[in-house]
Amino acid sequence: MHRIWIEVKRNASPADVLRLLKQPSGPSREAVRAADYMDNTLHLIKRALAKRQKRSINATACGSGETGHIFGASTIRQQLNTLSSFIDAGQVYGSDNSLVRLLRNLSTDAGLLRVNEMHKDNGRDLLPFTMGPNMCATRRRITNDTSAEEVQCFLTGDSRANENPGLASLHTLMMREHNRLAHALASLNPQWDGEKLYQEARKIMGGYFQVITYRDWLPHIVGPEAISRQLSTYPGYNKSIDPSIANVFAAAAYRFGHLMVQPFSFRLDENYEEHPQFWWENDGVFTDAQRLAIKDTSLARIICDNTGITEVPLKPFQYRPRGSGYTQCNDIPPFDLSPWREGGPPGTAENVAFSVRLGDNSPKSGTPIPFNDVIYNGQNSYDPETGFFTCKHPGVYEFEFHCNIYESAASLDLLRDGHLVLHSFTTRQSGYITASGSIFIKLKEGDRVWLVANSGGNGLTRDSYFSGHLLFTE
Repeated sequence: MHRIWIEVKRNASPADVLRLLKQPSGPSREAVRAADYMDNTLHLIKRALAKRQKRSINATACGSGETGHIFGASTIRQQLNTLSSFIDAGQVYGSDNSLVRLLRNLSTDAGLLRVNEMHKDNGRDLLPFTMGPNMCATRRRITNDTSAEEVQCFLTGDSRANENPGLASLHTLMMREHNRLAHALASLNPQWDGEKLYQEARKIMGGYFQVITYRDWLPHIVGPEAISRQLSTYPGYNKSIDPSIANVFAAAAYRFGHLMVQPFSFRLDENYEEHPQFWWENDGVFTDAQRLAIKDTSLARIICDNTGITEVPLKPFQYRPRGSGYTQCNDIPPFDLSPWREGGPPGTAENVAFSVRLGDNSPKSGTPIPFNDVIYNGQNSYDPETGFFTCKHPGVYEFEFHCNIYESAASLDLLRDGHLVLHSFTTRQSGYITASGSIFIKLKEGDRVWLVANSGGNGLTRDSYFSGHLLFTE
């Protein structure tokens, strides 16, 4: 370890530290515990990174590492980053001029992206093929048939589109949407040329990506509190902010995104219904309700029910230490046999729904908003005097709100029993803020749900709406 500290003092890179850790000068590698390696590695890398610049150089690595001497002195070495850091649908259109032109259909003046000239999907366009030999052309080798037709890789704005069918499908969807927009814009504005059509459709697509990312995806990743704290009302573009992605994030933290990729793709038949993959999934073996129950089969619960053991790993095939890695059997739901009751499960789902409008009311910030103009409240589940929805029938509910706020930077929060559930998605237009949101919530009897305005609540217009209904019981 003494030699390692000497190297670190000489400004060794994290890669150098790892190399030294793998070749200890004292005892043999077999004699050094793996846990000690990890602990020492993380400690040393943190010390080295704490003294270094951590931001990557967007689009080119020129000037980093030893090439920094061109600009006066050696700097930290950065990996090459050729992609745009902006959320602008660059993965659809490409991040350099040559690829952008290659993806465009310049044979017409319609502003379209290129499509596959050999194949269609029931009349719909597919992505164009790349040209020349590539890794996707494997059919002849796999089938040992020299006459088999090879299928080339797809050409998109990001070469990784061919990594899995789900990613290729999304790229296909976005190519089709650009061309649909271009055709629709041409119908609205016949005087526009192909360049105008292409650029306007591309601009709309960039807007799509930003809305979908911040409204639909990010809340599931960072949670409503972070959205409320960091990403509520958009303050406007700030050219002084560096938009590039930190290397420590791109190369390490953001790898969690790979865990979100499903391990399998669904197989659909000609009716877009999922193909049965196992015997128990075939029609006539079990009812729909019985299949749902079987999908929730838990080996951990089977162990609990048949051994007398009171705590087990929730995923028995995945090793966990005793204590924090184990789950009490009482906390593991038992297998649901109710779908096997002759005549079906007892009882029927209750009907619960309400829809209300703010009307002539000026609510205060930070308190429940009473929507006193009732559109529908058949079960009296919503109290227009207090603003509370009270759950009388446990189950999964859907709540939606759409509110307009005049000349105020207010936003809305949906709360359940005083805890934040959803922060509004807000946009500004023509002097008004539009605050909206929708969510599914599982409620138990007695739970209360309401809306509050964070600030400027008295700026809410009368045409602001709040609604909810019971989807199903469990």
